[in-house]
Amino acid sequence: MKRAILFMILFLSAILYNCSMKQKEHHNTIREQQKESISTFSVKLLWSTPPILSTPESVIFDSRKDYIYVASMGGNNPGEKDRDGFISKLSLQGEILELHWIDKLNDPKGMGIVGSYLYVTDITEILKIDIAEKKVIERFPIEGAKFLNDIDVDSQGTIYFTDMRDNKVYALQNDAIKLLSDSKELESPNGLYFDNGRLLIGCSGYMLAMNPETGSLTRFVENTGGVDGIKKYDTNRYLITDWSGMTHIVQPGKSKILLLDTKAQNINAADLGYIPQKRVMLIPTFSDNRVMAYKIAETR
Repeated sequence: MKRAILFMILFLSAILYNCSMKQKEHHNTIREQQKESISTFSVKLLWSTPPILSTPESVIFDSRKDYIYVASMGGNNPGEKDRDGFISKLSLQGEILELHWIDKLNDPKGMGIVGSYLYVTDITEILKIDIAEKKVIERFPIEGAKFLNDIDVDSQGTIYFTDMRDNKVYALQNDAIKLLSDSKELESPNGLYFDNGRLLIGCSGYMLAMNPETGSLTRFVENTGGVDGIKKYDTNRYLITDWSGMTHIVQPGKSKILLLDTKAQNINAADLGYIPQKRVMLIPTFSDNRVMAYKIAETR
């Protein structure tokens, strides 16, 4: 009889403990939802360059020198090797310091910095530019390439890049080219961002996460629109631009947050740059021929 009573007491205690833990988890979930629901975002235009950049497609912030580099295709004729593309050098205030810092390129797009070198995709090859010397010092032709697009780099100096029209992702390491994936899941791969050992890939309507060691792919964020650029906003959230003119914050398992929509003004949002310390987005407007800087404000 005593054993039965003891068993019943232990059984009821376990039930009460489980109910208490579930209730605590439920309250934590509600608090997280409330925390998200009261976060609001706004953006403020800080500056805009004159419309003289001739189809700017990509922007990168050089944190070592506090300069901004802009890759302009030189006319809306993508894929043509016409040597009318160029890279411009800007100040943090948006002043164009050198319009043709590097010129006679074809269609420069994605950019990544490794040490004192700037790597740039240019249709079918990767250019290595000596920043101090302001000149192309090496070219890496990609066999069979159709339309190389974005670039990102990891802390070891590996350069990752996409071929949007051939649905492939590559790596350039120690001057050697390696195909990482040509999976059918890669639908118009464009924007790239290397984060915490994984390569995030923006595709047509979704983002993938790749293990660069194995090439394996997993779905990361759904319902993104066409992802042109990706930058990290904070621990679990990312800024993405949709070429059509929209900029969002996205997070796995959450609804995307619209920051900016310039479609009605026929202003595109190509491959953005970002200054995290200032929360400033640098958005190239493509056919609008400018770079526009926006300050992000988040309130709770």
